[in-house]
Amino acid sequence: MKRKSKVILLSLLSITLISLLLRTIPLFRYSMWGIDCGEYIYYTGRWTETGSSYLSIDGWAQAYPYFPGMFVLSGSFVLISGSSTLESTVFLPVILSSFVPLMVFLVSYKITKRWKPSLIASIFLSVVAPFVYNHSQPKPETVGVFIMMILLICFVMLSKKSKKFYLLVIPTALALAVTHHLTSYFLILFMLGGIFISELSKRRTDKDNIYRLFGYISVTAIVISFWMIYADPFRERRIYQALGTPSYSIILGPFAVLIIAYILVKLRRRSDYVLPINIHKQDLRSFIKFAVPALLISSLLLLFAGYYRVPGRDFKLGPQVFFYFPLIFLGILAVEARKIIKFFKDGMHVVGWFLFATISMILGIITEDSSLLPMRQLSFLILPLAILLGLGVVQVFDLYNPLKKKWKTTGMIVLVILLLSWSIPFTYPEQERASGYHEGSDWEDVEAAIWSRNLDGRIATDHRMSAVLFAASNQNLTWVDGFDMYFSPDHDEIRRELDELNISYILWDQEMLRGVTTAPGVTPYPFDESALEFYRRNDYSIYKTEECEAYIV
Repeated sequence: MKRKSKVILLSLLSITLISLLLRTIPLFRYSMWGIDCGEYIYYTGRWTETGSSYLSIDGWAQAYPYFPGMFVLSGSFVLISGSSTLESTVFLPVILSSFVPLMVFLVSYKITKRWKPSLIASIFLSVVAPFVYNHSQPKPETVGVFIMMILLICFVMLSKKSKKFYLLVIPTALALAVTHHLTSYFLILFMLGGIFISELSKRRTDKDNIYRLFGYISVTAIVISFWMIYADPFRERRIYQALGTPSYSIILGPFAVLIIAYILVKLRRRSDYVLPINIHKQDLRSFIKFAVPALLISSLLLLFAGYYRVPGRDFKLGPQVFFYFPLIFLGILAVEARKIIKFFKDGMHVVGWFLFATISMILGIITEDSSLLPMRQLSFLILPLAILLGLGVVQVFDLYNPLKKKWKTTGMIVLVILLLSWSIPFTYPEQERASGYHEGSDWEDVEAAIWSRNLDGRIATDHRMSAVLFAASNQNLTWVDGFDMYFSPDHDEIRRELDELNISYILWDQEMLRGVTTAPGVTPYPFDESALEFYRRNDYSIYKTEECEAYIV
């Protein structure tokens, strides 16, 4: 084996191990990690015990039982390995997600044929905070992104000479469709965007894109058929919320966009217009011309999310945003990829992925639609950004680095590692630095939930603890109701709300006292001291540990 091949293999092994380590840190620290983790554990248990989904849910996330891919996967592992439902549901999705950086390397290398930018893209995805945090949580999206990357690898491999990859597309697309809706949406978006921008940049049709077009049509047909035939709550609620039109309009949407794209490509080729090459001048002034606006826009968006609110959510990140500014500076180097990306045969596919993901993000910000939340879309935007970043970093160091040639690679690697290492300690911010937001549940929380099986009546608690109760005792949720019971200093208002909502018990843990999560994406606020006094003075304590308290109300 050549020395370069050994270096690449060793690097990829190290990246994958780092990716696995970072994503599993909270899984060893908490019994449950992820604000909705408890419900996924419950669904997996139902599949393991009965072989079917529990579709009559009196609670939240009513669409997820209709996307059972993760639950079937975790439940099958339970039956095969003999592991517990908790261990399988918590660890298996995250372990799969740790291979995504490796898969991005394969996609990048297939497109660019360059190992340095592909390694940098892989390193970036293995440690960048938003991507790691989102896929450290055992949830359908975590499995969905892994399946999506399999399909994206097949997509870039599809050609006249490699038609066999089409045989893998159909079953994998079905697996993705039954696992996660937003990931399926982004795969369709990526495939369409890649084909459209690639064709728009060429004077004549790329024959390989014809096979990719068949792949796009097949995947779209499978996904939409599943949505329309089986996933009733998703079809009737989410699609309508996102589009504002009847759900059946989704059948025509992707194909209508495809026809419009075809017309635009024809018009562009008829005009024979080509972008002037001088915008791709390889000089420092040209780089600064594009980098400065990108830096300003990115910084303003980060500050907006830190001190006002995350777009689409009533939640702000707080002062911790300043810890992520080094990543902004690193990400800006991606703009340099514009100079060389179009010279790769399939390079414009990456531009299409990034462009269409950006458009979707902008639409999510403008409409504040609950189906297209910008914070949920960020992970998908980061995927093509990583490939562009890898190319940009190498390009910047090759052109503007004053070091001698033999030191350029070393200097580049050191810079990337330093900047990315800076973000690692802030991947999982403590509750105090996350505006009171917390997603971990300790074993004491689980014990309290198991104890609550003996209670007959409605239990009031917040979003995170409701999920724990749902997993351990199938208790109905209460976090979508009530505000005064947590935050009002007026004891009469507390009593009136408890009576109106038919609450029999209230349960909290120490994290709830620091921040009650009353709804997804809403900034948690500390439990009001006067409300605590009301419960502790006037109600009967029935459960108390160092972590949790429960009272009859």
